[in-house]
Amino acid sequence: MLKDFDSIRTQLRDLSSVINGFKSEAVQLRLVELIFQNHGKSGTLISEEVEDNARLARKGTLSRRKNKTVEKGTSTGNREKTVKADKSKRQKTGRPGPGAMVDQLIQADFFKSHKTITDVINHCNHKMAFKYKAEELSVALARAIRNNKLQRVKNAEKQFEYWV
Repeated sequence: MLKDFDSIRTQLRDLSSVINGFKSEAVQLRLVELIFQNHGKSGTLISEEVEDNARLARKGTLSRRKNKTVEKGTSTGNREKTVKADKSKRQKTGRPGPGAMVDQLIQADFFKSHKTITDVINHCNHKMAFKYKAEELSVALARAIRNNKLQRVKNAEKQFEYWV
């Protein structure tokens, strides 16, 4: 199975305080995996590299570093870092944000007459096929009021009505 199992066991016993110092079981398992990987490469444990990875894991950068760089051990013991060019791009849904939607409605003269927030939500849902919550649009409408794009007043039902 493994050559020099007794030496690995003693070295793991020496490193157990470092490994058990992490609350996350996933981090502990990752460190043990690194130990066994390094043992297979050189025949002895590379405790310096394990301690570097432990320090990075404490900072929470081990997983980020794992995604960005690949370390390769050379025969001389030097480490090379190769940066992966794999950056995920965020997909756009096509749905404008609430602020952009309010700006579009202002441009389209939707607010020529007095409109409540329910009117705005229904118009966006039925005419434009975009769903917004009242909480989302209320912030955008308040900003439009502060920027003097819209005005508002309370109606008889004590709801705000917005207009240009």
